[in-house]
Amino acid sequence: MIYGSRAARAGFSLLVPAFCAALALTAPAAAWAQAAPKPAASAADPVVARVDGQPILRSEVLAAMDTLPPQYRAMPLEALFPALVGQVIDRKLVVAAAKKEKLETDAEFKKRMAEVQDRVLEQVYINKKIDAQLTDAVLKKEYDKMPTESKVRASHILVKTRDEAVQVIREISGGAKFEDVAAKKSLDPSGKQGGDLGFFTKEEMVAPFSEAAFKMKKGEISKSPVETQFGWHVIRVDEIGKPPFAEVRDELREQLSDQAFGDVIEKLRASAKIERFAPDGSVPPVQAMP
Repeated sequence: MIYGSRAARAGFSLLVPAFCAALALTAPAAAWAQAAPKPAASAADPVVARVDGQPILRSEVLAAMDTLPPQYRAMPLEALFPALVGQVIDRKLVVAAAKKEKLETDAEFKKRMAEVQDRVLEQVYINKKIDAQLTDAVLKKEYDKMPTESKVRASHILVKTRDEAVQVIREISGGAKFEDVAAKKSLDPSGKQGGDLGFFTKEEMVAPFSEAAFKMKKGEISKSPVETQFGWHVIRVDEIGKPPFAEVRDELREQLSDQAFGDVIEKLRASAKIERFAPDGSVPPVQAMP
């Protein structure tokens, strides 16, 4: 959907307490990884802090950002950087203190590490099996089943008033390049890319916008402005039909992944002897297994 990206960046100061909480929640899950060797600093990966002489690289701060919820990852790095550096510093201090107490030999640590190892093994195994099932050949067959006119690729210029939109249409009719006018006047972030919205289905856009776009021909520019709750739009239809396979490959893979995962689990269950017991460990009456 369009128009959502700006809201994710609004009111950052109000989100700081929640952001700090998110950092705290991610710390324990990532702390075990600090024992891994770190690459040396470089111009592309400079030292951004030190803790007792131990360097903290920019890449470590970016890795900490990757553990945050999506709404925080969408924010500018500059806004989050001080808090992220502080989080990595705290983690370094805790890990160093734990090593001094030789907690890597503690039974609880070994148990937790074994659990982490099992989860990683599970993920790697499933990913490999899904990759083997969902080859490009399989995904291409699904792509070929897509309706040939299921999507439209369009560009638009968003302005506040109808009069502004009418003036935009006049400028383009007079020879102005659509992309240049979009970059100069559009209120939507897509204006920086000439107004390009990429491919979308009718359901992925607000109704007035979709209804107008799907009635237009390839290369056509809307003769009159289209109003939505976001403002007034001048629309140009760039392509009608399916997007290129490369653009939808990952989307198709995601759609088919659940079924592929189910197939993997079903095969494993079919080849295993599975016994189930009551919560108290007793043997329940014989019944059909789900």
